[in-house]
Amino acid sequence: MLNAELQPDKITDTLQALQRRIEARFPGSGLAETCNDLIVFSSQTPRVTEEIVKPIIWLRVSIGAFLLLVMLILLLTISQFRITVGVIDLTNLVSLLEATTNEIVLIAAGIFSLTTIETRVKRARVVDALNRLRAVAHIVDMKQLSKDPDNPNRELTDEQLGRYLDYCSELLALISKIGFLYITKFDDPDANQSVNELENLTTGLSRKIWQKIAIINTRKPEPRSSLERGGA
Repeated sequence: MLNAELQPDKITDTLQALQRRIEARFPGSGLAETCNDLIVFSSQTPRVTEEIVKPIIWLRVSIGAFLLLVMLILLLTISQFRITVGVIDLTNLVSLLEATTNEIVLIAAGIFSLTTIETRVKRARVVDALNRLRAVAHIVDMKQLSKDPDNPNRELTDEQLGRYLDYCSELLALISKIGFLYITKFDDPDANQSVNELENLTTGLSRKIWQKIAIINTRKPEPRSSLERGGA
């Protein structure tokens, strides 16, 4: 059985190393700034994910108090009906059954709503974080869209452009990894779906980047022969 899992600090360390590489080759670039913003986000992720998995005590207390109040209302409602021992008045019986049924439906709806509200609150935090990561992924995509291998007026050489696009692809992969951290301890179908959508987005964007890299690689000059190098 595998016990390995993603380590948030390792992802942050990888981002920091990538930021240094980007800054070394492209000092002051927007890509380096985006990577730095992602480092800040990544460093905050462990704290946020720990808060998400913790029980919301005040909410649970509120739920318990509400359910207790509903039960008291139900008991008071039932106590208002008088049924003579041995003789059941049909009107009172129908009224009692109708009121009891309504209260039971109300209790069931309240219990369902209140027992899921904590999950909905946590899910909202996860989705909000994933939306922020999705926005960063689109920022990276905008940066790579401006780097066209077929643009004759571009400032970067093929080697520089290939390295820049490679950094964009690495950033997208790390964005996906950060997103996965939010569901490692929070098992929720909707949150899982959001993470899958983020992964599909980053994979699709990375695929476009590698198509550009492939174009650059096809233009690399062939290695010179031994005669061209002055050999025998």
